[in-house]
Amino acid sequence: MNVPKCSVEENRELNDILQDVSLPSKTHATQPVYYGGPLRNIPYITTYPGTITLTMICTEESRVRNRFYDWLETVVSGTNGLVNYASEYLGDQMEITVVNNPKKIPTGPSNEAIKYTLFDVFPDSINEVTLSQNSQNDYLRLSVAMMYRKWIKGELPDQPLDTNDLTFPGGPLRLA
Repeated sequence: MNVPKCSVEENRELNDILQDVSLPSKTHATQPVYYGGPLRNIPYITTYPGTITLTMICTEESRVRNRFYDWLETVVSGTNGLVNYASEYLGDQMEITVVNNPKKIPTGPSNEAIKYTLFDVFPDSINEVTLSQNSQNDYLRLSVAMMYRKWIKGELPDQPLDTNDLTFPGGPLRLA
């Protein structure tokens, strides 16, 4: 996974601590139309729910966690409550790559990798982290909800697949 507003080192750390990511979705808005007979729903626009969630393991000295808190602060200032201009907080694009075999680095279009590219992304919220006496032998997990304007599946024209992207196995994710 490559996240805008993060350095190369922070993206590497994110790929190490990332536990779950929800893939983007889209739907078609429809309008019922009568053509003689039963009504038919005809699509007229693609809509994007616009939210994915990243869940990562919290480490004591996580640069990524701090980067997300700093990035969230650029959307609406916590000190004065002012909303910044979109150019101040929007990341151009965020890439998620899903690979069937996590031990194999994607080598090109013949590999069974799926790439999602999200546009105009920014963190919408950082969810609460629950501290519990019952979970003293468990990891702390941080969930970040990311907003996006739209997404595409597949390669961007003339853009090679980046081997630093997140690689999830094709099957169910193994939780720590």
